[in-house]
Amino acid sequence: MKVFQINSVCGVRSTGRIVTDIYDELKSLGHECKIAYGRFDAVGAADGDVVRIGGRYGVCADAFLSRLTGRCGEFSSRATEKLTREIADFGPDIVHLHNLHGYYVNAFKLSEFLGGFGVPVVWTLHDCWPFTGHCAYFDLRACDKWKTGCNKCPAKRDYPKSMFFDASERQYAMKKKAFTLPEKLTVVTPSEWLKNLVGQSFLSKYPCVVINNGINSDVFRPAEKQKNRFAARVGKPYVLGVALPFSERKGFSDFIKMRGILDSKYEIVLVGVDAKQKKELPEGIIGIERTDDAASLAEIYSGAECFFNLTYEDNFPTTNIESLMCGTPVITYDTGGSPESVANGGGAVVRKGDFEAAVKKLNDVIAIKKDSDVSLAARLKYDRRVMAKEYLALYRSAIGREKTEGNARL
Repeated sequence: MKVFQINSVCGVRSTGRIVTDIYDELKSLGHECKIAYGRFDAVGAADGDVVRIGGRYGVCADAFLSRLTGRCGEFSSRATEKLTREIADFGPDIVHLHNLHGYYVNAFKLSEFLGGFGVPVVWTLHDCWPFTGHCAYFDLRACDKWKTGCNKCPAKRDYPKSMFFDASERQYAMKKKAFTLPEKLTVVTPSEWLKNLVGQSFLSKYPCVVINNGINSDVFRPAEKQKNRFAARVGKPYVLGVALPFSERKGFSDFIKMRGILDSKYEIVLVGVDAKQKKELPEGIIGIERTDDAASLAEIYSGAECFFNLTYEDNFPTTNIESLMCGTPVITYDTGGSPESVANGGGAVVRKGDFEAAVKKLNDVIAIKKDSDVSLAARLKYDRRVMAKEYLALYRSAIGREKTEGNARL
């Protein structure tokens, strides 16, 4: 089997690691896999199996034009031409799409190409951007225009930011036309929450399945307490928050407020803050700027008493799973698909915005860490090999359907 994956990044950040985890499983079973990406340096794949389309200056130009016009995904035409040539030369049995936003590809030209290319397509939605006129999430705005047709977007300044123009009506119409062109498309969502939204969108014409995000359990695993160097440096029990970027959407202000009511015996550690935020943190909160060192991050998770996910908009956050893999339970707001990962005893869920209730749950959740093997339960469900095997089964099913229809490419 030959699989061609496309994503904004390769081997870094949550979606990039998902891409390389699938790649690793495919290669280990003797399949061929190629990855095309648009941003940052690629890690986790052999040089001959990865191709960067476009370059740094192309991304900067795309980002500038997108922010100027509000027309995200309409630029990077030359990079997209290179991508379509790479796909054709590789001759895949299936194309697997991930994030098409990120200022690196013309999503509409790519979709038109795939509509005529004829091989089955799997598209994993990591957010809501593919079926809205602009935004990646709309919870904070309580906006339902995406169900019928976007216009006068209230989230124009949210990612992907538009500085001046509202192109949401145009973009919605273009997405509805272009993204429904491939005949053999299967939509994948990491959460039941997002699957439900897809069923209300123009992508509802396609089959949609849930495959949870997976995590590398060889890296994200409990660290022995006596050998945890990070915990030793902190010097007292701590609770943890992780986000990149650590925006208001991820609950940055709520952590500041939480410091005022949290028992002083606990430190708060926030991973993913920028230099400006770090300076604003009050006493009792340790700020750490971003890290792509998964082993160091796993050590931080392992030493925490609890992981707080005070997110206001999310799909199926991998931070929850990373924490659980490291044996640390989670307290999360009832946001998007975030509660789904703690549904089977891995922590607690509180009403969105109620950080006081989250603090009150802390002692109960710490007891979970002491009395049960949170890590084992998470590994059985969220190990990256489980995720990759589910994708492999989906690929085989999609290719099998094509064979049944008499269009086999194997």
